[in-house]
Amino acid sequence: SGFMNVKSPAGAAGFWQFMKPTAKSYGLEISDEVDERYNLEKSTEAACKYFQDAYKLYKNWTLAAASYNVGMGVLNKEIQNQKRDN
Repeated sequence: SGFMNVKSPAGAAGFWQFMKPTAKSYGLEISDEVDERYNLEKSTEAACKYFQDAYKLYKNWTLAAASYNVGMGVLNKEIQNQKRDN
């Protein structure tokens, strides 16, 4: 994100480029008045929790990073479709 308060064409926002549903699932508040995806401390804590959860699931940092890029749901489908786990 270049340390700027930007939003991607897909709707990801803030330094960590969280999508709304993922941000909310990791405890970030998003409303008409507040968007904690732009709060560096709170969004960094959420990103760390995400990576911890992804690593617990995939047991692999490369897959954890890939899931951050595309989402766990998409990655799970690709793993299943390609019949690979790495």
